[in-house]
Amino acid sequence: MRRILGLLALGACAAAASHPASAHHSFAMFDQTKCLRLVGTVKKFEFLYPHTWLWLAVEDSNHALVLWGMQAADPASMAARGFSADAFKVGDRITVMYNPLKDGRHGGSLQEVIRANGQVLKTVGDYEACGKLKGAPGQN
Repeated sequence: MRRILGLLALGACAAAASHPASAHHSFAMFDQTKCLRLVGTVKKFEFLYPHTWLWLAVEDSNHALVLWGMQAADPASMAARGFSADAFKVGDRITVMYNPLKDGRHGGSLQEVIRANGQVLKTVGDYEACGKLKGAPGQN
């Protein structure tokens, strides 16, 4: 009986460990009622699992450069929307639309990128979440 219970417990642990870890993903830290625009220079693009990250240097009101981090979906989802590991080069000037962090830190959930040539890359398909813009540092 002990052996059977032990095997059942081991099986339950193995099943739980093999399940994709999607339950921990939450957008609660982002203010999804706001979609802001930010203009900056690419410092780094991390096309890695579990989330891609776009790092921007943005000039604040005192003309100091501030590092901003934009979290986006996993590489497979991003690739399906036109992103790739070499989508951005350090020094590229871009505009991003994002849902800001609720605590006011310099970052957010990336919604779309507008390149200098006007090309728009959306991270979450067709939507109108960024239809109403509000100001942010670096906004043009």
